[in-house]
Amino acid sequence: MFVKIWGCRGSLPSPGPNTSYFGGNTSCVELRCGGETIIFDAGSGIRELGQSLLGGGPFRGSLIFSHYHWDHIMGLPFFTPAYIPSNSLRIYGEKKDGKSLQEILAGQMQAPYFPVPMQAMKANMEFVEIGPDMTLQVGGAVVKTFPAYHPNGCLAFRIEYDGAVVTYATDTEHTNVRDANMFNAAQGTDLFIYDTTYTDKEFNGIGGPSRKGWGHSTWEEAVKLSRESGVKRLLLWHHDPTHTDAFVSKMEALSRKVFKETRAARDGMTIVL
Repeated sequence: MFVKIWGCRGSLPSPGPNTSYFGGNTSCVELRCGGETIIFDAGSGIRELGQSLLGGGPFRGSLIFSHYHWDHIMGLPFFTPAYIPSNSLRIYGEKKDGKSLQEILAGQMQAPYFPVPMQAMKANMEFVEIGPDMTLQVGGAVVKTFPAYHPNGCLAFRIEYDGAVVTYATDTEHTNVRDANMFNAAQGTDLFIYDTTYTDKEFNGIGGPSRKGWGHSTWEEAVKLSRESGVKRLLLWHHDPTHTDAFVSKMEALSRKVFKETRAARDGMTIVL
């Protein structure tokens, strides 16, 4: 299993000299499971992923959405492979507020928000509606879905392929009680990609406003959950747009003191399992 990070920032893109190392693109992860390409979320990072897929012949792949907040969908209109008729894309996501998956994604491509409608995407696109507590067969991979605690809802995913396991748990908030869904999703995983938007001090409002109820977690919770669930490697994820490279590096160093196999995600990072 090949994993590549195309965007690891949360909330909104944050380019600039203070974020150039870890990157400023929002959520997008590429998994290659044998001949199957599976993309998780279409934040701004998916634009560069799309460019990398050009010139290699017809593209066949899957795109799975955790939820539809702007930072996870804003790159879809700029995903060039979706406009090429010879390509095929299977898109997975939840139905929300009485709207189908296709209607939700098309919404951001309607006037006055965007000048090009979704109908301009000429690739062969199939829309598959999913929900929590499901098991999906995506190519040769098995993808299990788990509910995450986040405003408007979110899905976490456990991907199993050829003996390797990756858990993608973006946008989830912890409480004082262990989240059985996150524990089960992370159990024994080879790579745990987990929401660490805040520190405990930020989350609890020490020195600033409380972030409780905002739908995100902390690096302290990440290492605790990783140790309890037998995670092999932890990837700090969904960096706050105000966190500089220096801040994220400090979070990474503190995390490693508690859980050695920790790295902070950065745009362009590749991991082979």
